[in-house]
Amino acid sequence: MSDATNTWNRATAWRLRCVLLIGGLLSVGLMFDPTLLAHAGDRSDGGFGADTSRWKRTANFVSDRNSGYDAKRRRTIVVRRARASSGPKSVPAFRQDQLLVAFAADSPEHLINDIASDHGITRLEDITIALLDKRIVKFKMTSAKRNPVFKALLKDPRIAAVQPNHLYVLGGSSKAQYALKKLSLDEIHQFADGTDIRIAMLDSGVNPKHPVFGDLEIEQFDATDGASNKHEGHGTAVASLIAAQTGMKGIVPNPDLLSAKTFAYSRRWRRVVGETYHLLQGLDWAVFKQARVFNMSFAGPKDPLLQNALEETLKTDAVIVAAAGNNGAKAAPAYPAAYDGVVAVTATDHRNRLYRHANRGKYVFLAAPGVNILSADGREGFSRKSGTSMAAAHVTGIVALMMQTSPDATAEAITERLAATANDLGKTGRDTSYGHGMINPVKLVTAPPLTN
Repeated sequence: MSDATNTWNRATAWRLRCVLLIGGLLSVGLMFDPTLLAHAGDRSDGGFGADTSRWKRTANFVSDRNSGYDAKRRRTIVVRRARASSGPKSVPAFRQDQLLVAFAADSPEHLINDIASDHGITRLEDITIALLDKRIVKFKMTSAKRNPVFKALLKDPRIAAVQPNHLYVLGGSSKAQYALKKLSLDEIHQFADGTDIRIAMLDSGVNPKHPVFGDLEIEQFDATDGASNKHEGHGTAVASLIAAQTGMKGIVPNPDLLSAKTFAYSRRWRRVVGETYHLLQGLDWAVFKQARVFNMSFAGPKDPLLQNALEETLKTDAVIVAAAGNNGAKAAPAYPAAYDGVVAVTATDHRNRLYRHANRGKYVFLAAPGVNILSADGREGFSRKSGTSMAAAHVTGIVALMMQTSPDATAEAITERLAATANDLGKTGRDTSYGHGMINPVKLVTAPPLTN
């Protein structure tokens, strides 16, 4: 072999060793550089931002390990952290750094400002709720000060009430429309189409341009201060079950639908969340618009302000339908479904089996199809979803049809007939799983009209 060839071989080998060495250093740098890890977190978080301090802590944990370098183990640790950060977080019962304070509706500005100054809190925004004849003010403070401020405000005679700003989550998760046959829609549509019965939804908003709605006009109200419309999928799905015009069949052929957007995406919890303050605004607007049936496919904790507003709503002879909750058999009661006078709806499948994630409890009033339900999805597609939200949407539409056949009926009379005509499921009589049983639309719509 010539000297030139030997020289070329030695040079090539040297270059190869350099490439391997540099490659190894780069791979170690990628694994331990907190900046690179933070960028990876941004990507896995769908562009909503990563907690870089968390990534730095992860990097330090890995790099501080003793001498035995195990690339596979350390790489696995980093990947697990990235995956954990990308999913939705558990939502607490209320905002830790806020309180809602109720004042008399005619309270002067200086009184509200004095309260803020005296208690060392910041006034964020306020709204007058006609239903309650109160002015609701949202105040901000550090989470450490919230409890002391709360106790101090309870003793302040200048205010009407104080409470946390509760948080709520939407219900539902991802066979053709088997519910149509179960609910005998073709038969009941011969008697009612929902004309002149106004239905209101409190949800994440609705995409009115989805093909499923055809030329239907949906009147909308945004209580979330212009939050992005990218996360209105839940509301669009619920609305499609009530009011679909093309591509699938809705419960109500000729709907008058109101949509109050009271839920918005939270970067903090990486999911769509509603709060008391926005729900009160949406409810107040819908009552002003004279809605007769309300759909509330969400769940949260007991909430005095919202409860009072719902009690006032019931006095207008409106029927409130709510999802019973999707937290399982041992879960605490879900609100607003568990309030007196609210029709709490649980979900069943095509064989009348209870949805396995459905809440149980004495407050469960009625059952309806809610498992593997075809609904509108995204900007123009369709998907199947399960949950008590889907069941509540079906009941909402059927109540609207019944109201058309009994236009003078009181809300109390309507709920009594819902119970009396239901097909008993589970244990004989009302039980904690199915309530009074499966809704029977034919009996509801074809029975003699109810009168006052």
